Amino acid sequence: MSVAALGPKTALALTADGRLFRPDDGGVFHPLALPADPALKRVELIDVSSWMVVGDGGVAHRSVDGGDTWVPVDLGAEAALRDVVFFNFIVDGEVSLHGVAVGDGVIVRSADAGATWQPVALDPAATGSFRAVTGSPLVAVGDGGLAVHSVDAGLTWAPVDTGTTEDLVQIAEVYDEAAIVTAAGNVLHQAAKEVSFYPADPATPVLGLGRVNSIFVALYDDGTLGGWPESSMLAEPTTVGAGARVVSRGNTSGALIAGEGGLLAFVTITPKETCQSPEI
Repeated sequence: MSVAALGPKTALALTADGRLFRPDDGGVFHPLALPADPALKRVELIDVSSWMVVGDGGVAHRSVDGGDTWVPVDLGAEAALRDVVFFNFIVDGEVSLHGVAVGDGVIVRSADAGATWQPVALDPAATGSFRAVTGSPLVAVGDGGLAVHSVDAGLTWAPVDTGTTEDLVQIAEVYDEAAIVTAAGNVLHQAAKEVSFYPADPATPVLGLGRVNSIFVALYDDGTLGGWPESSMLAEPTTVGAGARVVSRGNTSGALIAGEGGLLAFVTITPKETCQSPEI
C-alpha cells in the first residue's frame, strides 16, 4: 500500500494487490487502466502530471499524462525495489529533475526525470537491503540500522551513523532536516546541516512521517495524525481512522492517508491549529 499527492485532486493510491486509483474532480477515487500487479510496492509523483511506480523484480512504470497511460521503464536492476523519490539538483548552473530508487542491495538513479536509469556502484560498507529514500537531504535507509547519504545526486554514497540496529522502514524530510521511522515505531531525527541521527522515541508508536506546510507530521498506530515531535504542539492530533497505515510524503498542501477498509483522507494542517481530515 502506498500513496502520493500534491493535493486532494492530484493524487494516486496503490493498493496492496497492486491496483492504482486516482481521484476525479469531486475527490472520488477510481481505478486506472494499468493492470493490477501485486509486485508493485511504491507510487511517487515526479511532477504535477508525471508519476512512477516501482516494485519487486525491478518492475517499474512511468506516466507523463497524470496516470492516463503508463509505459514500462528499465531501471537496470532486477532486485525488489521499495521506494523512489524525485528531487531538483543543480548541474552546471542548471536545475534538473533527478530520481533515485532503492531496494534489496541496489540503488539506481536518473538524471532525466525518470526517463532513463543507471545502477550505482556501492561500496560494501554502504550496501544492504534498502527500504526507503528521501531527496533533500538525499538519504537512503534500510535493514539493521543501515543508512547512507549522497551529496552528488546519487552518484556516490557514504554510510551514516544511526546508532541503532533496528530495521529502518521510512524516512521523511522538511527542508534540510530528516526523520526516520523504525520497524518498531520509534523515530530517529537528523537536525539541519547534520549527518548523524539521534533517537527521539515517541510515546505512541509511529507508522509513518510526512510533511505538511513546514512541519513534520506523524501518523501514529492509534489512528491519529499530529505534529512531530509530539512535544512541539505544532498541531493537535486528529483522528483519521484506526485502520490508517500509510501517509504520503506530503507538501505545503497536506498529506494523503490510506488504510484498511478503503480509508483515504487528504489531511491539511495549519501550525498551532487543529487538523482537519475530510475523507474523500
